[in-house]
Amino acid sequence: MVTNSSAQPVGTVSIFPGGKIYKLDSYPGAESDFIRSVLVPQSTSSKPSGSRKSNEENAEAYTDPVILICGHGTRDSRCGVLGPLLRDEFVRQANEHRAAQVLTSRPEVDIVSHVGGHVFAGNVIIYIPGSFLHHGLSGKVIWYGRVEPKHVEGILKETIENGKIIEELFRGGLAESGDPIFL
Repeated sequence: MVTNSSAQPVGTVSIFPGGKIYKLDSYPGAESDFIRSVLVPQSTSSKPSGSRKSNEENAEAYTDPVILICGHGTRDSRCGVLGPLLRDEFVRQANEHRAAQVLTSRPEVDIVSHVGGHVFAGNVIIYIPGSFLHHGLSGKVIWYGRVEPKHVEGILKETIENGKIIEELFRGGLAESGDPIFL
């Protein structure tokens, strides 16, 4: 999954389940070079210029969980209304849980433009970094649907902290290899 979120500056791209943030150069053709070198690395027809800094050198790994919430309101208002409410609730509860030392990580919570399935609003995608070695969902992406503010505390405790999938909300997931996760 490739995304541009509200919390990252313009010119950055996040890729999951790889869990990397790429900062794109601003030269003409940088986007094309990025696509050829990172998204379609098998392409041998036209390689990026060797004089440019490689995209891998511009990549950073996520070190804390990432919670991406669909806030796309143009096509269907459900995500546009529910997304910001969920973001605010995730931020509020994560701060409270960290203060109470219930939550050991500092999840990044962002609004994204579209993840599909507006009928499943609120759509929430969670990435647990591969560096969380003893976490049951290390390196995985979990997609929840029909999430409401009342579910946020359970998601933080069960999925973010304890590495468990909440079956009632589960829509799908990806392993670090990119293979689908099935329950």
